[in-house]
Amino acid sequence: MSIHWQNNSLLSADEWLLSRNKSIGASEVGAIIFGSKWTSNLEIWYNKVTGIRDFNYNIRMFLGTKTEQLSSEIWENYDGSEQSVIENERKGTPVKKCINLNSTAFNSDFPWLSATPDRTIIPFGKYANRNGNGSLEIKNTNDYVLKSYENKLPPENVVQLVTQMMCCDYDYGE
Repeated sequence: MSIHWQNNSLLSADEWLLSRNKSIGASEVGAIIFGSKWTSNLEIWYNKVTGIRDFNYNIRMFLGTKTEQLSSEIWENYDGSEQSVIENERKGTPVKKCINLNSTAFNSDFPWLSATPDRTIIPFGKYANRNGNGSLEIKNTNDYVLKSYENKLPPENVVQLVTQMMCCDYDYGE
């Protein structure tokens, strides 16, 4: 197994979009398996085969991208309660650590898949005993939507995270 990391900060927006058509991205796997309100497995297949994709960067995607840094800082300070975020941030004592690689992973064991984790979890603090790095997928989903899923976990999000772990050869993720 070999993992190639594509540094996305070196690509233009058009080059990055073109590179997305070379594989099935982790965020697309759930739609292929479970279906989606926003796309279908047939549409994903057509886009990959033809290379034609009408990529509409919508307000939800824009807000997700803009708030990713803040969300990752909140995650670093979260220690089991909302209050822990406030206390740890005020004290300057984060309990977890993550970095933005801004890279896409291609794993030779899964040549048709790719993954671009929002952040990479670094073993740190009380989590320093974790085995290597992990994948952090940041979602800004409202609680009303999450209540419609058992355990408040949308299956397509779980599949996305597992795909990221496979492509990056990480043992864990959040």
